[in-house]
Amino acid sequence: MEGLVFEDIQRAMEARDPSLVDMVISLSTKPDTFPDDIPDGAFTVTQFRNESRGWSFRWKSEEEKMAYRVESWKKLESEDAPVPLPDRYQLYEVLEALYAAEGAFARETLLELIRRAPLRLGLWRGMKSLYKRSEKNGDVELFGALLARFDTELSNTWGDYGEITKRTLLYLSRRGWRVLKRLGETFPAGYVTAASAVLREYTDRLNWGQAWVVNHIIYHEKDYYGGRPIYGQNKFRFYSPPENMVEDRAFAELWRQSPRPLFGLLERARSERIRLFAIEGLKADFRAELRDLDVSDVIRLINVDSATVHDFAVWLLENAPRFEQAAFQKLGLHDAVLSLFDSSSHSAREYAAKYARTHARDLPLHTLIRLANHDDQTVRDLVFDLLAERDPRKDVGLDAWGELLGTNYGHNKAVEMLREHFGSRELTTEWFRPRLLSSQWNVTQFAIARFDEIHTAKSVGIDYFLDLIHTTNVGSSTAEFALNNLEKLGVSELSVENIRVLLLRQNASGRVRKWLREDKIDPKKLGVDYWRALAFRPTWEKSDWVGKLRTNGPEWASDYQWNGTYLSGEAHLILGDLRNFSQRAVGFDWLLELVESNDEEARLWAFSYIVDSFTPAHFAKDFESGCELIWDLAVGPEALDGPKAELAREYIRSHHDAIGEEKTGKSVDEETQIPREFLSFERLSALFTDDRKVARSFAIELARYEMARWSPSLDVIVKFCETRRSDVRELFADALLADDTKENKRLRIAPDQMEVGAVYRFCESLDHGTRSIGMSLIDKYPQFAEPEPLFRLTDSPDRRVRAFVIRTIWSLYRKRAISTGWEPAKLEDRDAGPGPTPRPDEPPATPKALQEFLRRVLFGIPPARLPKDVERTDADPRPVPARRVKLYLLETMRDLALEDEAFAEVVVPLLSEF
Repeated sequence: MEGLVFEDIQRAMEARDPSLVDMVISLSTKPDTFPDDIPDGAFTVTQFRNESRGWSFRWKSEEEKMAYRVESWKKLESEDAPVPLPDRYQLYEVLEALYAAEGAFARETLLELIRRAPLRLGLWRGMKSLYKRSEKNGDVELFGALLARFDTELSNTWGDYGEITKRTLLYLSRRGWRVLKRLGETFPAGYVTAASAVLREYTDRLNWGQAWVVNHIIYHEKDYYGGRPIYGQNKFRFYSPPENMVEDRAFAELWRQSPRPLFGLLERARSERIRLFAIEGLKADFRAELRDLDVSDVIRLINVDSATVHDFAVWLLENAPRFEQAAFQKLGLHDAVLSLFDSSSHSAREYAAKYARTHARDLPLHTLIRLANHDDQTVRDLVFDLLAERDPRKDVGLDAWGELLGTNYGHNKAVEMLREHFGSRELTTEWFRPRLLSSQWNVTQFAIARFDEIHTAKSVGIDYFLDLIHTTNVGSSTAEFALNNLEKLGVSELSVENIRVLLLRQNASGRVRKWLREDKIDPKKLGVDYWRALAFRPTWEKSDWVGKLRTNGPEWASDYQWNGTYLSGEAHLILGDLRNFSQRAVGFDWLLELVESNDEEARLWAFSYIVDSFTPAHFAKDFESGCELIWDLAVGPEALDGPKAELAREYIRSHHDAIGEEKTGKSVDEETQIPREFLSFERLSALFTDDRKVARSFAIELARYEMARWSPSLDVIVKFCETRRSDVRELFADALLADDTKENKRLRIAPDQMEVGAVYRFCESLDHGTRSIGMSLIDKYPQFAEPEPLFRLTDSPDRRVRAFVIRTIWSLYRKRAISTGWEPAKLEDRDAGPGPTPRPDEPPATPKALQEFLRRVLFGIPPARLPKDVERTDADPRPVPARRVKLYLLETMRDLALEDEAFAEVVVPLLSEF
């Protein structure tokens, strides 16, 4: 009851709402809530409770405590209080209003609240006030209810953890007992009435060893208590109360004056032990009266819902001479005794059974049927003995045995009688229907077995079994039984509509799918639209057939929702089998809808289906147009990086002769293969400069399988390398520098396809990365290291190129017999250069040109390191330090000078100068 406020309680009280008690309890247990902006120093109910429970407060005198409480509540309840009290603190007004009102509703509601409501501040104020008023006004009913509640809470309270302390409960319980004791001493006629009013309110949740008032009433004369009770401890000293509840009663002589109060307790007490107290008192003090007890009193006792009282009633019937069983009909006890069949007392049920064996063998059939499933073996034995005396067909009948079939204890007997005495004439298919649809397993098992024994599937017909399957509450066993019979009749006898609906029915779907796998059902007959609806939720929701099914189909279909858990997978298998439906029947547009959907399972299936089953011709009117459409979807100007583009790119990969074979391990069918001529250098190279990375990467991916076939000219390659697209440059670098292996067969551009002049155009490029490729080519293939074009590169502004030229010239012209072993000084990490290559016949340039080049290198300022922002690639040669470059050049010039006197005359002065 969220949002409940005190005004709701007031309206419910005015309307005499039956839920008033629950509403009050709900409001009383709501957590206290306070405003967030409580003023500093404001006095709140929480502060009051904490202070009144503190140790310092307990040392104050009673007058000081009372004054503090009164003054505090005045502050809390005042209209100008800074913090308003939560609504539950007003609930005492409800109790006072109910007490002041007249009528049964007000009084019963008040008593129920006293019995059930939690002892919390608010309600507690009203209870304490009513307690004092009932004591003063002599309202024993209200006084008894309140005192019993306080005593019960006291018995179950182990510490002061609630809002009402144990000390308070003990005080009120002691005060209540003093009131009763004073009545016994000064007003004997009122003591038993008041004590009875208290006793009848106790329940079985009472902790007898800790209670105060009830133990005084019943065990007052026992030496289990005495002295002055101390805080937190009762003076009764037993874990369970003594068995005899009569001999130590307080004011025992007053209880002996009349049996009426004790009979009243038997009828109205809420505790079995209190009823036992009354019975012991009646047996001890009023045996003579009990022998002459009126029949109406016995009947009233039997009507009490209590095993203890029923045992007492049986005791009376067995011990009073006037209650002869033969006279029960005449006395009016016959029906009352038979009602003891439903007693919670075993001895009372046994007494009723013994009586019925002699005096009620003509029990009505409906009574026998009801009692046949009784938990008491004695009662069941009587029932089956009486049923055995009756004719199974005439006196009991088919309906009765059918009822017994669904009982725990009567089932076996019913099975026996139904098999022995009833055949197909009585056990019709309509009689079986409710049994087949029963929720009880043993009933359906009997019905299934017996049905097959006396009926044939052919005589019953398809509709009967279909109706069973489509019944909302059909169980799995019955559904299987119906499906087995449909198989007997032949799956071919089922209409297309029947199969469509059965496949949706959860308890039949598995069997229908089995029929599909066994080719007992042709999936094509169900129609491609049906399977597409099962495969994809949006298609299902738009299906006209589904709309008709929900309107005109079985009851369960009215709110049937698409279930992709098990049906979509089956639909994908059916649709994906080209023996069932062609690609065009499934529909390209519908498949694209799936590809773009959020349904991951449907998306992946459609993606795979298109890639695996479609030829380019399926995309458009013919093969060539299909290829163009696929290419446009993959990388066209309007292609986005979405599902369609991804699909098209994957289709091209899978239908590429080399990539497709790598992916599947099988050669790609020529009918579906993207033609090699379609993937021309002109088509793919147009994407090498595309700003869209996805399109560019896709073109590069394909180019790695087509480059060797294209074998583009180096002039074209230089242009693409100069586009500053690192991924494009990397593609051509890999193609130009790839080793001659099987893996690189489709990528590698062989050196015999390259012209020397074109190779040197790489080195002369203005692009850093392109120059790196050129140097790597010359480095990898020595045949390109021709002296004259190589020496022309010494004029390059790129020091890396100049260093590369020097190192290459050094590797070509040094005299290895001298250079390898002769060193003018120890050089660290000396580079011996590449392996033996043929030495050119002529120097790379004239002596004068070489002298100028030597002067420029030896006397030039060593260049700084390359800037960090200069882009480097894996194709770049390893950088050579300026010191090493000079040494390379010196070695080269020295070796040439040793061989050529004219050159020596030119270069020696320069070397001497250096």
